[in-house]
Amino acid sequence: MFYTVYMKLFSIFPDLLSWALIAPVLFRIIITLYAWKVVKMLWQSEKTRMTILFIASLFLLVGAFTQVAGLVSALLFLSLLPKAKAGTLSGINQRELLLATTLSLSFLILGAGFWAFDWPL
Repeated sequence: MFYTVYMKLFSIFPDLLSWALIAPVLFRIIITLYAWKVVKMLWQSEKTRMTILFIASLFLLVGAFTQVAGLVSALLFLSLLPKAKAGTLSGINQRELLLATTLSLSFLILGAGFWAFDWPL
């Protein structure tokens, strides 16, 4: 009796817990927009890596091959980190790259979320 009565008090909005699959969708949109910003800024200097990042971000936006696209984008963001640390990338902060890497790696655990073509395995 004590457990059922008092444990429900800790959740102020219990209906919001059923919307947990929305977070990966928001992460997919945020990472896609940030990747497009990076691609736009670095397209002239690094076409090969930026093409791969653009394709990975398209897969993330659509929700296809989400775990693979998240891993590829995380590795590409990590590869840009030394240049951002040295200050040779104007407009790209190393904190932003670390945050984008962390969000991209979160797709390995979270999956694609709602509105995706990816099947969880």
